[in-house]
Amino acid sequence: MLTIADTIDHARRNFPEHEALACGDLRLTYTSFYDRCRRLVGAMQDIGMQPGDRIAVLASNCHRYVETFASLPSGGFVIVPLNYRLAERELVAIIGDSGARVLITDRYPGGLQGAVELVLRWPAELEAALAAATPAVLGVGVQPSDLAALFYTGGTTGKPKGVMLSHANIVSNSFHKTIAVGLRSDEVFLAAPAMFHVAGIAPLLSLMSLGARTVVVEAFEPDVCLDLIEREHCTMMMPVPTMLAAMVPSQIARPRDLSALRLLGHAASPISTELLRRAAATFPGSTWPSSTAPPRPPPSSLANITKSSWWNLRWCDHAVSPSRACRCGLLTVAARKPTAVSWARSSCRAERS
Repeated sequence: MLTIADTIDHARRNFPEHEALACGDLRLTYTSFYDRCRRLVGAMQDIGMQPGDRIAVLASNCHRYVETFASLPSGGFVIVPLNYRLAERELVAIIGDSGARVLITDRYPGGLQGAVELVLRWPAELEAALAAATPAVLGVGVQPSDLAALFYTGGTTGKPKGVMLSHANIVSNSFHKTIAVGLRSDEVFLAAPAMFHVAGIAPLLSLMSLGARTVVVEAFEPDVCLDLIEREHCTMMMPVPTMLAAMVPSQIARPRDLSALRLLGHAASPISTELLRRAAATFPGSTWPSSTAPPRPPPSSLANITKSSWWNLRWCDHAVSPSRACRCGLLTVAARKPTAVSWARSSCRAERS
């Protein structure tokens, strides 16, 4: 089970009537979720998309975002989540760098319209395409090493960088998260962090493999999230520290019954000791797993990684001409364990051509 298609097919076969997603008043079982994934891939095939083509997604959290994340790579396509907080010119640059042909969005595309061949807006246009599509067979020809997603960094230290995640990367990470955090089949996950960020999407496959339930929040509001945790009996949430800092005073001001909440982790950025103390006092029934990576080492320290038995490093060696090597700056960092990870400044231009 090392492709995303394998994971969602496993969920469909083993937990067909389990509730997969709750999004507002909508409830989807794993059977209906899988059918919508098949139809989305069929709709992409109907408009001429080919395996390896990139499809950008610019939208707030929604059940449709989960469907695009699960289905597009399962059809052999590459999903490119876009940060809606970026300026239009930055989004145009990312679309150009990724080579995305189609944009799926929940908003007016503005200048992004001219950066792609086709824009599909949800709900109306996307739902019409799903209704007209012939459901596709998922996973045909898809290999664990195939590129599944291009997540772009925030650009705080330069231009946004395309991070290339294969099916094996994403699925291996889901296995590790399940084991490290101790996830269970009765989990109810509150999906509040933005899904354009890997922290917002990372737990989803773990939950699907267990037949667990995800409650989708369109945009983070502390009172809304706390109310949903109480009403939906959510057992876990992985907010970023700024979200947690907003939830503490909201819970103190209007206490809710959060007795079901057993995992309240933090992710994406470091958290202060003081915030951890206040949060632990406010949410006493929860444990605190962390999904925050250590700071990225500067290039000068990469030599230390090469000495480790865990990593393989390779600079791009594509030949631009018989006498000149490529200087695109692409560095591949691959773990020697199944959790291979690739980090790139951008796609290699020589490889594209």
